Amino acid sequence: MVNNYIGTPRTLALGGVGYALYTASFLSYNHTQNHAFVIAAGAILGICASFLWTAQGTVMMSYPTEKEKGRYIGYFWAIFNLGAVIGSAIPIGQNWNSTEGSVNDGTYVAFLVLMVCGFVLAFFLAPPHKIIRSDLTRVERIHHPSAWYSISLLLLTLIGPSSKVCFKPSSPTTISFSFFRCSGPRIGFTLTNSMV
Repeated sequence: MVNNYIGTPRTLALGGVGYALYTASFLSYNHTQNHAFVIAAGAILGICASFLWTAQGTVMMSYPTEKEKGRYIGYFWAIFNLGAVIGSAIPIGQNWNSTEGSVNDGTYVAFLVLMVCGFVLAFFLAPPHKIIRSDLTRVERIHHPSAWYSISLLLLTLIGPSSKVCFKPSSPTTISFSFFRCSGPRIGFTLTNSMV
């Protein structure tokens, strides 16, 4: 809904702010031990991440022609995984000889700089209405319903009987995933919660 009203470049930038704030909270935590800032930044990141991934999906699915979508999805996954490699190389390179239990400030600053650069670069993304595809067609502008109509449909979906049917098949997957990501006494608690 946000993407429909403020546009893809701004939505992408807004999503990037949450990641930068979250990284800044860890940098701050190294010096102040402020748990509340980290928790609040994590909650804000949860909201901002939805903006970033919605904008990313819009770009990936609407900018290319139908026959180019697979290639664009491939480009996305290549860039996404390259980000994981770079994201792992930075702390390894900066903390290779460190004997401390956590990463140094330079690691957080490096990530923060990259994220702020991403925030700025998002504003240079061409909006969908200015895109001319390789087959000389334009990305068509879809007129979406009002915000209140979208919210009312979301609420109807969440409280309606169909939502219970849709979420039940994912329960076994949630249980098996919870088993692998938890250890010790938390397993029973997580399994119980995921079955509800």
